[in-house]
Amino acid sequence: VNAPNPYNTLGIRLRQEKQYKEAIQAYFQAIELSPKDENIHYNMAKAYFCDAQPEKSLECIRLALTLAPEHIEALKMFRLLTGVAWEDDPKAGFKPQRGK
Repeated sequence: VNAPNPYNTLGIRLRQEKQYKEAIQAYFQAIELSPKDENIHYNMAKAYFCDAQPEKSLECIRLALTLAPEHIEALKMFRLLTGVAWEDDPKAGFKPQRGK
């Protein structure tokens, strides 16, 4: 099935409108339809990150990378959240960013 997941599409639109909680709910529905779609897990991670829930964001990034270890954007986000590369430490925890 190559049709776009309507809940993923909705989640993206809601996230762009800064309705992060609603976007996260849409992504949960998207995952029920397509549990192995790494892009939905990645999108959910972005919504959690925007909603100031970095630990939940990291959980979603881990799922995305478990499904697709070569997902470039998810790899970048994992490094942003943990300060380490996925291949170096897939179990790394969230590291709050120090003032830049």
